[in-house]
Amino acid sequence: MKKNTLVISLFIIFIHPVSAQWSNNPAVNNAICTETGLQEYPRLTTDGNGGAIIVWQDMRNGTDYDIYAQRINEDGVIQWGAGGVSVCNLSANQHAPVIVSDGAGGAIIAWEDYFSGSDDIFAQRINSNGIPQWTLNGISICSANNDQEYIDIISDGAGGAIMAWEDNYGTNVDIYTQRVNASGATQWLFDGTAICTETGDQYTPKLAEDGSGGAIITWEDQRGTDPDIYAQHINWAGVISGPANGMVISNASGWQFSPSVCSDGSGGAIFVWYDKRNGGWDIYAQKVITGGVLQWAANGIAVNTATGDQLYPNLISDQNGGAIITWQSGTSAAGDIYAQRIGSAGNLIWAANGIAICNASDEQASSEIISDNSDGAIITWRDSRNGNADVYAQRVTSDGEFIWNNNGIEISTADNHQENIKLVSDGNDGAIFSWGDLRNADTDIFVQNVCGSGWMGVCSSSVYSTAHNSSVSVISANNKLTLQLENISELLAELRIMDASGRLVFSQNKVNTTNRFEVSTNGFSAGVYFLSLQTGTEVYAAKFFVN
Repeated sequence: MKKNTLVISLFIIFIHPVSAQWSNNPAVNNAICTETGLQEYPRLTTDGNGGAIIVWQDMRNGTDYDIYAQRINEDGVIQWGAGGVSVCNLSANQHAPVIVSDGAGGAIIAWEDYFSGSDDIFAQRINSNGIPQWTLNGISICSANNDQEYIDIISDGAGGAIMAWEDNYGTNVDIYTQRVNASGATQWLFDGTAICTETGDQYTPKLAEDGSGGAIITWEDQRGTDPDIYAQHINWAGVISGPANGMVISNASGWQFSPSVCSDGSGGAIFVWYDKRNGGWDIYAQKVITGGVLQWAANGIAVNTATGDQLYPNLISDQNGGAIITWQSGTSAAGDIYAQRIGSAGNLIWAANGIAICNASDEQASSEIISDNSDGAIITWRDSRNGNADVYAQRVTSDGEFIWNNNGIEISTADNHQENIKLVSDGNDGAIFSWGDLRNADTDIFVQNVCGSGWMGVCSSSVYSTAHNSSVSVISANNKLTLQLENISELLAELRIMDASGRLVFSQNKVNTTNRFEVSTNGFSAGVYFLSLQTGTEVYAAKFFVN
């Protein structure tokens, strides 16, 4: 019998050192703001060039919250100076900011502003250099009587933004919305257009783009005996196209609570919420196409009805008319993170009741989700397996397969708690994460990037080069890949090898005493592979083929 021998043909496409500004250590990460006082409630959006713009509420003045922002570029380099730039620093509290890209390298930021003695909605546009573009300390979006709170924001597709909020102007809590253009001029009715002023209270509005410059809005509605889910469509011109005060998404018996929504890619939307019609909390979903026509079963279809509580769902489009949904399953003391993909026809594509994204010990909670730009998703959550609340994440394909380690990879395991986690795409197949961090006693803002392979630090796509570097030699023979290091003084080196899909197939950390890495290629399938070798602040990357 002839023995099959794996022969490696190595073609170095690049070997080049780069300055590694992104941390590759989950106990270190990248500091965005560590000023005195509290920095809390971070939100972030893409800068359109592989980096991110982060906004937060900041009490560095010692008396009240202001709004600050910072940009970090694709290489992990801070752009706007230590501590960030002021977005609004009037007296009284400015807090609970939200943010969306302006499509030109900057962002539009909105927040709740207590300067007048009640919470109003203000906004500011900031360009790629951190310079405010509208009136100093922001423009008024809504300054009606009483409080306006709980803002959501999306792009209008033309350099402006659409916002929705809870409005206490009347006797009940209602839902209002406003569009502001790129120049800072509000486009709809003064102090906002009413979406729902029905009797009872309406809470927690969430927005999705309709693909034509308008918005689809959903909320929790208490016009009946128990909370239900309603929705409405408003077009680019501020014209409401659905029934007055919204259409029913679900008014089943029991509570329907805390809806989220995403576009279906064709002018409609998919909604998800947690639901108590069966006694315990379950996850339900519904799809509505253009014109307000329900597509799935009346009052929604069950996504998860397993024993125990299913809570706090979020979702993204699956780019095929369906959605990928994530939620917390179980109690707060032992919650896990689950996910499910639902097809455009309402069919559940992954395992019944979803797949376990993380079921490690102790609590996993507060999951967030974005697209990985390859029809899959990146999911992050707060994880207590190590005692403190840390940041973990997982990348999952459209088929429900994990690309990263089972139960997720570490994003931040610094001392004390990391909380209020958000993430945004890096423009490729990775992500940038931001959170409030207690490692320094009071809360600061930290960030971390992760490449599509699960590698933290400089992604291989950013170091492609035809330049040769004499510090690393790569030799292949007898099913063995050898990296010989020269003139490298750093003691700790880390090697990672990824296949063409970005899946990590090999990793090794070692104390650099021999200046040599040896990797057996037995078991490697034929194909293209990428290696990254990090030593201190330099990364060496190469592409090779196994035949």
